Amino acid sequence: MTQVSFCSEDVRRSFFSVIGQATVVLPTVSCGNVDQMMLDLLILNGLPSLQRIGSVYSSNLQCIIGGNAFGDDADARFVPTTSMDLYMLNQSLCLFQIRSQPKEGLAASFAHDLMALLQEWKVSNVILFSCADSTFYDISEVRETFAYYTTSSTVLKAVDESIPSIDIPHIHLEGTGLLATLRTLFDASNITYTIFIGFVTEGSNFNDAIRFIQCINAAFHFIPETIQIPSSWKRVDSWAGEEKIGRASCRERV
Repeated sequence: MTQVSFCSEDVRRSFFSVIGQATVVLPTVSCGNVDQMMLDLLILNGLPSLQRIGSVYSSNLQCIIGGNAFGDDADARFVPTTSMDLYMLNQSLCLFQIRSQPKEGLAASFAHDLMALLQEWKVSNVILFSCADSTFYDISEVRETFAYYTTSSTVLKAVDESIPSIDIPHIHLEGTGLLATLRTLFDASNITYTIFIGFVTEGSNFNDAIRFIQCINAAFHFIPETIQIPSSWKRVDSWAGEEKIGRASCRERV
C-alpha cells in the first residue's frame, strides 16, 4: 500500500499537470548508498529551480524521519526528511529520494509499489541510479571507466558521447538492490528506462557519489559544474584520516 502526501493542494494539481511528460529519477537502494547520495547532490544543487513537493508512504518500506539533510533546520526550503521524499526540478524531472530500506523480505513488494505509482501517474520515462559491488567482479574490466549505462530507448545521443554502454544481463547483479525487479517490471510495461550503473566497494562512498554524478552531469547538465556538498555529509571524528570532501568541480576527477 502506498500513500502520497503533497505539500499543498496547489502543488498536487501542478504535479499532476506535468508528471506524465516528466522523467522520474529513482535510486535502487544499492551498494554503498551511492545512488541515494547522488540524489542528495541533485537535490541540493538543483536549487532554486528544485522544490520538495511531498512524501510517499509505503507499507513495505521501513519508516524513518530525520533532520534537515541539506542545511540548517531553520532553512525554510527544507523540512525534516522521511523514508521517501518527492522533489520536482523545472517541471521536467521528478526525483524520488529513498532514505531507508524495504522491510525484510518485502523488497519485491516495494518495487511493485513504485511501479504501481508510476503507472497511476502515467509516467513514460524513468532514470535509475544503481551501483554493483565491485568485489564480486573482475575489477580490471571496470577500473578504466567508472560509470556505464544501458537503456530501453533507441535514442540517447547525449549519453553515447559521455558514458559507455554496458550489456547488463537480466539477472541480479550483486549489490544493486531493487534494480533487477524494477527492470523486469519496466520491460513488461510501456515505460522507457535508462540505467546508470557504477561499480564500487562498500565503505565511505562520498567521493564515489561525486564522481558518478560528474559523469552523468557531463551528459545531461542537470546541475552547475561546481557541486555543493550536503551538510549531512560532514565527517565525524573517526573519519578524520580519510580523504577530505568539499566543493568539487564537475570537471575534476575525484
